[in-house]
Amino acid sequence: MSPSQSFKLLHKGSVKDIYEHATGQLMFRFSDRYSIFDWGEMPDLIPEKGKSLATMGDLLLTYLEKQGIKTHYVGRGDGKEDLIVKSVDVPRDNIEIYQKRPSNILIPLEVIYRFGVPKGSSLLKKFPGKYTEGQEFAEPLIDFTTKLERMDRPLTREEAKLLAGMNGAEWQALLDVTGKIAGLLKKVFQDAGLKLWDGKLEFAFDSNREIMLVDSIGMDEIRLTFEGQPLCR
Repeated sequence: MSPSQSFKLLHKGSVKDIYEHATGQLMFRFSDRYSIFDWGEMPDLIPEKGKSLATMGDLLLTYLEKQGIKTHYVGRGDGKEDLIVKSVDVPRDNIEIYQKRPSNILIPLEVIYRFGVPKGSSLLKKFPGKYTEGQEFAEPLIDFTTKLERMDRPLTREEAKLLAGMNGAEWQALLDVTGKIAGLLKKVFQDAGLKLWDGKLEFAFDSNREIMLVDSIGMDEIRLTFEGQPLCR
C-alpha cells in the first residue's frame, strides 16, 4: 500500500518509515524490517510485524492518553501499519539549541526504565557485582542515554539534564512522567499475564514547553517475558 499523496517520505529507518504532511503531521509506517541494537537493519523480515507494531502502538498510546499522559499521538492512518502523530523539531546538527530552551522540540534523550534485571541486561555488565540476574525492583530504576548521536552513549543524570537544557522543575517532571508511564505499562502487561522488565521512552517539549511522550511503544521498545520465556529481543 502506498502512502496518501499528501504525505511525502521524510526518513526511511531500519524499522519504520516517516512521512511528512504539509499540515505538520507525520505518519509512521511500520515495516516488517527489524534492527539489532546499534548494528542496524537485519537482512530478513518478520511477517506482519509492521501491522502488529501499529496496532500495539495505537492501543498503548490511546490508553496512556486516557490516563492523563500527554502524547503527540493523533490516530490511525489509512493503512493497517500506519500511525499519525504531531510533528516536533529534531535538531540533529544543532544540539546547542537546547541551551536556548526552545519548545516543540524532541528531548535529546532515550529514557530507560527498569523493573528488574532480566537475562542479558546491560546492568550486569555496567555494574558487575551490584545486581544479580532475576533481581526485581519495587520502583522503576531510571537512566538515560543520548538520542541524537550515531551511537547511544550512557549519561549521568546531571549530564542528561544539562544536555536537554532543563531546569529543576522540568527535570522532575520528566522523572515523574517516566515513573507514571512505567507503572501503567507494568499493570497493563501484568493483567495480560506478562512481566515487563524494562523499556525505553522518548519525549519532547510541546508548544508550551510541557513534556509529552513521542514516538510509539511496541515490542522494539520493551522487554517482556511470559512464564520466564522472553517475548522480545
